Amino acid sequence: MDKRNKTIIYIAFVMLLGMVTIQGCTNKGNGNPSKEQEETVDDEVGLSRNDIRFGNWEDEDWLDNEYIRTLRSYLDDFNRGEVEDKKLEPYRDYVKGKFVVADASPYIGGGLFLQITFLDAPDKLFSSVVYSSVNEESKQVTGYNCWGVSLEAEDTGITKEDILEIVKDHPEIKLW
Repeated sequence: MDKRNKTIIYIAFVMLLGMVTIQGCTNKGNGNPSKEQEETVDDEVGLSRNDIRFGNWEDEDWLDNEYIRTLRSYLDDFNRGEVEDKKLEPYRDYVKGKFVVADASPYIGGGLFLQITFLDAPDKLFSSVVYSSVNEESKQVTGYNCWGVSLEAEDTGITKEDILEIVKDHPEIKLW
């Protein structure tokens, strides 16, 4: 890859990371929402469950939250053999180390959609949905459930050095 293309990809990745701040598990989930998990609107106060989940979030909350911690815990459990994830199994060697969040946004089905890349497999982009249960009476999140992790078709085109430079230049972005 020539230097110009690498620079364009690097800029695109930095912009993608920047989008995380603009977008305003029990680890044994089966990947399928139940009827109770489907999103509804609270007629009394007009709040959707995602409004309850994310309505008061500040920029920094998109970069450091229980959804990301639940994903990290899910990956740790997977790597210890405590969680079975058939979609992730072929990529076990890629998901052993730390990762950086490339995108975090509300998931239409509830919870947070995350795209991540691992420091030791920086060219691979993975996605996950971490669902959170909401108590509609108390307007509180009551639990988290990772619905699994899958490899995206496109590669990131970045290197480990690129990620380390991004993290160095943007301390609000951390390695998990």
